[in-house]
Amino acid sequence: MKRCPMSWDDKKPKRTEKGALGPARKGAAAVAFAICRLCQQPRVLRDSHFIPAGFYYHLGLDETGTFQNQALQKLTRSRFARVPGQIKKNLLCDECEQRLSTNGESWVIRFAHQVGRRFRLQEALLRLEPRMRLATGRIYYAEDHPAIDWKKLAYFALSVFWRGAADSWARSTEPGGKPFIELEATLQEHLRRFLLGEEDYPEGILLMLRVSANLTPDAHMMSFPSIGTIEAPDRRRPQTSFIVPGMIFTMVPGPDLAEEWVRQGCLIRGTGHPVFVLNTDELFFRETITLALTATPSQKIIDEAHALWRDALRGQS
Repeated sequence: MKRCPMSWDDKKPKRTEKGALGPARKGAAAVAFAICRLCQQPRVLRDSHFIPAGFYYHLGLDETGTFQNQALQKLTRSRFARVPGQIKKNLLCDECEQRLSTNGESWVIRFAHQVGRRFRLQEALLRLEPRMRLATGRIYYAEDHPAIDWKKLAYFALSVFWRGAADSWARSTEPGGKPFIELEATLQEHLRRFLLGEEDYPEGILLMLRVSANLTPDAHMMSFPSIGTIEAPDRRRPQTSFIVPGMIFTMVPGPDLAEEWVRQGCLIRGTGHPVFVLNTDELFFRETITLALTATPSQKIIDEAHALWRDALRGQS
């Protein structure tokens, strides 16, 4: 069965004007002098994307938000459906949108996997000698290649985790909804202040980046942040992860993280700022299956699954 990439977006990112209180850009919805979630100042808010729009173009979406005339499969924390569209809300002001773009988004979009074209981050990593070989892949040091900006990778990842905790991202405008992911309140505030440049990286987190080496169709996908667990040296720990084309970002919170684990695996505080290059893309596929098994499928997805099953039975008869 041919897999279809997952996405919510359908438009290229648009340049924003400087000055948060200037006139709204053409075609953009704005709410005058509402509170920006990041800077917490009254500003004109823009249509902010949960995951930046540029990543979806790397998957080959057209202007209608579809892939090869098929609506994309959508996985959220609770719903599995096939519906064209995107997730964006009036959340941030122009100044904060530009801040997120300059400090991480634009660089990561450029270095992410562009299906059918290039994967600049992978190309740069594979020019290096691995610093460690594991059963599941190889560890490279980002600091060994001048083109790899680990700070922008880290900033981008933490911005997506913060966005997931800052709002429900539901289409409803009703306040007080449950956030898309739940983070401890102190960590969420540290992330917000870090993104504003008011604090250093939050203490008590491990940020891990895993990269596809093979670029099979399993890696041609995206997902929003989801909560799960990860096997740590001492025990299974809570984690939250999301995927952009060719990359899996994982954040593990905890004040008592094993120092050796942080040293070998943390993009921010690890030796050389390590990046994992996976031997296979099985992890991308397993992440998809885990989300699909824990989400409630729409009736359309159920009907499609039944049709595929009937076709398979006819093929065996």
